[in-house]
Amino acid sequence: MANNWDKLLSDVLVEIAKRIRMPEDFVAFRGVCTSWRSAATKDNFMFRNCPVPLLMLVPKKDSHVLEFYNLTKGIVNQVSLSEPLMGKRFIYSSKGCLITIDQGLNVNLMHPFSNLQHKFPNMMTFNNGRLLITKCALSSNPLLYPDYILMVIYDGRRLIYARPGDETWTMFSQHKYGTYCDITHYEGRIYAVSCSGEIWAYKIGGVDNPSEEELVAKLLIKLPPYHPAQTYIVESAKAFLIIVKYIHYDAENGYEVYRSSEFVVFNLDSSTRTCTEIKDLGDRMIFLGHNSTFLSAHLPNCKPNSIYFTDNCKEGYDESARIYGLQDGSITFTSHISHKSFDLITPPMWIEESSI
Repeated sequence: MANNWDKLLSDVLVEIAKRIRMPEDFVAFRGVCTSWRSAATKDNFMFRNCPVPLLMLVPKKDSHVLEFYNLTKGIVNQVSLSEPLMGKRFIYSSKGCLITIDQGLNVNLMHPFSNLQHKFPNMMTFNNGRLLITKCALSSNPLLYPDYILMVIYDGRRLIYARPGDETWTMFSQHKYGTYCDITHYEGRIYAVSCSGEIWAYKIGGVDNPSEEELVAKLLIKLPPYHPAQTYIVESAKAFLIIVKYIHYDAENGYEVYRSSEFVVFNLDSSTRTCTEIKDLGDRMIFLGHNSTFLSAHLPNCKPNSIYFTDNCKEGYDESARIYGLQDGSITFTSHISHKSFDLITPPMWIEESSI
C-alpha cells in the first residue's frame, strides 16, 4: 500500500486537500506527485483566507537575523536579511511585508520570506520638523497582486499613497477636525477610521478627480476625552469590523505606563450605515499590533473569539503580547515572549504569513 499513494482516487485526494489548514502543509501536499498536485488547486485550499499569524520578536542589536514565532506550531523560525533593521527610523508591517523608513526618510518595502523589495518615494517633502506616521498599510499582498498601493496616515490628519514606480506621494485627504487611527483597502476603495469613530471611504480617481470622499458611518459611543482610546478597522467576509481599544495608565517607578484594558468590537453594516456591538467572533480571532491589523480563523493552538494584541510601542507604553477574551474580558499573557521584551523602534509585531 505504501507504494500506491499516487494511485488514490482523485475525489479522495480533493477531500483530503480541502481539510488541510496550514499553507506550508498544502504546499508539501502539492509536491508529492502529479495526481496530488492536480487535486490541490487554490480553490481547494479552504483556509486560504485565514492568514497564519507570526509574531516578529525584537531583533538583536546589529543582527541580520529576524525571529518569528509561529503561534499555530509553537516554534521560532529565523530569517536572515541583507541588512539589519536596527538603525531604521520607523518599521511597520502589512500583508506579510515590512515597510522601513530610514533616517534619510527613504521608504523601502521588503518581504522577509522572499527576495521581493520595492522602493517608494522619499518622504522628505512632507517633513515639517515633526514627522509622525500613524500607519502604513498595503492594499494587497505584493507577491500575488503587483498593482498594489502603499497607504500612509501621515501627521495624524493626512492620508497619502503611492504605487511602485511613483516619484512622489499623492495626498487624497486631510482631516480638518480630528485624526485618523487606521486605514485599509477593499474592492477598489480606501477606508479610514478616525479616532473619534468616523468611518470614511475614498475612491481614488484620476488627475481631474483625485478622490471621492464619503462618510460611511459613525460609532454611536462617547470615546473618553482623557482616557486614551484607539480605533481599528479590519475587513471581514465582505464587511468590516471596527475595534475600539481602551487604554488606562498606572504609575510605576515614577513613570506613567499605559496598558490596553478593554476592547469593544462592532460590526459595520454599510447598507444601513450602522455599527452594532458583537461579543461572539465564532472561530475567528483578531490580531492587533504595531501597525498590522488582520483577522483569521480556524487556527490550531489559538483561542477563538479572542483578540491577540501587542500594545503600540510609544514612550510610556507597556510592551507585551497578550490575549483578550471577548466573551469575559479576561487578559492573559502569551507564553512565548517575556512581558519585558520591547524596543522603541521595532516592538514585537504581527506578520501575516503569505497565503497560497
